Amino acid sequence: MPQLSVIIPVYNAGRFLDECLSSVCAQMFQDMEILCVDDGSSDSSGEILSRWADSDPRIRVFRQPNSGPSRTRNAGLDQATGDYVAFADADDRLAPEMYARLLEKALTQELDVVGCSFMPYPEGRRSVFSLKTGTVLDFHALIASDDHVESSNDLCFVWRYLFRRSTLERGHIRFTPELRVAEDMVFVTEAMAASRRILLMEEAYYYYRIDNPASLMKSSHDPARLNAIPLSWRAKMDQIRRFRMDDFSPCSADLARYTLRNLLPMMMRALPAEAGKEGVREILSTEMIRQSCRILGFRNPFDNVKEYLYYLAVKFRFPALVCRLYK
Repeated sequence: MPQLSVIIPVYNAGRFLDECLSSVCAQMFQDMEILCVDDGSSDSSGEILSRWADSDPRIRVFRQPNSGPSRTRNAGLDQATGDYVAFADADDRLAPEMYARLLEKALTQELDVVGCSFMPYPEGRRSVFSLKTGTVLDFHALIASDDHVESSNDLCFVWRYLFRRSTLERGHIRFTPELRVAEDMVFVTEAMAASRRILLMEEAYYYYRIDNPASLMKSSHDPARLNAIPLSWRAKMDQIRRFRMDDFSPCSADLARYTLRNLLPMMMRALPAEAGKEGVREILSTEMIRQSCRILGFRNPFDNVKEYLYYLAVKFRFPALVCRLYK
C-alpha cells in the first residue's frame, strides 16, 4: 500500500488539468497513488486523464455521472488505500515539496491531521492560519487559540490538509452529499474533532487559483444558493453543539456575525430580479437569519452606524428598508 492517497475531483477542468497533474506527479515524495474522479466532464478532461494514466502507473481514473463535489471526493475516499489522504483541486497546483514536508511532520510526530498555509495565484499574498501554528494540539485546544474559528478560512479548504485515513475510517467521516457550499469546512471540522494530534504549519505549499471564471464561488447569481447556504449553516451549528465548540471559542457568535456580513449578502445576490421584497422577506424569515439575530441581540456585527441600521432592519424584518440600505 502507498503511504499517501491523493484524491483529485475533476469537472470540466481541461484548461488547467495538465498543470495540476504535472505538479502532483513531480512531488519530491513519490510513494503515492493519485485517484482522479471525473465527475461527468463534457470538455477535454476525460482525454487528458486517460493520457496521464497511460504515462504514470500511480494514476487511477474513475468516471461517474455528474454528482457534485461531495460525492466525487467520497468516491475517491472509497478507493483510497494510503496511510494518509490528501485532496487537490484540478485547477490548482502544488509546490514540489508539499507532500514531503507534510508527511515528514505527520510521520515523525504521529499526527492525525497536518495542514499548511497557501498562496492564492496568479497573484496574491500568503494566506496563513489564525489558529495556533507550530504546536501539536487536540481539537479543543486548537479552536481555543482563536476567536474567529467560523469566519476565518482555517477550517476550510480541504486541500491544505493531510488526514490519517484510519482516523477518517474509524469515525466514518465523509463529505455530506447534500452540501454544495462549505462542504469542505464541515468535513475538516469532523476530521479534526475525531483527531487527537493536529499540527498547522505557517509554510505555504499549495497554490490556489483565483482566476478561474468557472469556479463555483465566482458565480454571483446562483438561485441554488438560496437552499445550499442554509443547509451548510445548519450543519455548522450542529457541529458547534455536538463538539461543544462554544466552551472553547465563541463559535456561535462568530458564525452569526459571518452569516449576516457574508452569507446574507450572498443570498440577496442569488435572488432573481423578479423576487422583489417578498423574496427578501423569505430570506429574513429563515432559521439561519432569525437565530443569528437572536444570538447577537443588539450587538453590532458591522462597522458603522449605517450598517447597524441595516442590521436592525434585518433583525426586525423590514424588507423595504433592507433593500434600500443593502444597495
